[in-house]
Order: sequence, then C-alpha cells, then structure tokens
Amino acid sequence: MKYLIPLILVILLIRHLLKKKKRKPTPAMKPEPEELKQDPVCGAYVAQERDLSLRTEDGMVYFCSKGCMEKFRELKQ
Repeated sequence: MKYLIPLILVILLIRHLLKKKKRKPTPAMKPEPEELKQDPVCGAYVAQERDLSLRTEDGMVYFCSKGCMEKFRELKQ
C-alpha cells in the first residue's frame, strides 16, 4: 500500500511527458500552399513551379505534360 501512491504518481508523470511529445504542427511548420494554374488544353491544375510553361502574348501558360504543351503550340499556329 505504501508503494501505491508513488507508483500512481510515476505513471501520471510518464503519461504527461508522453502527451507533450505529440504536439500538433504550428503554423510556422506548415508549408506555403502552391499557387495552381489551369492547363489550357486539358483543364488540369498544375503548380507554377513546373518546368512545362510557355511565355505568350497573354503571359505565362502552364501545362501538365509535354503532350498538352505540343497541342497548345499546334493550335496557336
């Protein structure tokens, strides 16, 4: 009986310490959302950081694939 109270205290302390390790990510840890642009050929949304883009008279155009970029070039000729 004399060991019961210290045992309970140790268990509660361990549970408390384990709960602190399971923190939710803070806003500083969350990545910035990528800005998406719509592919003019198929309508898919793609990240602006992709290499598949063309500069046109209307500005930058972004594509989901090389196939869509080629179709766009063919349509513009």
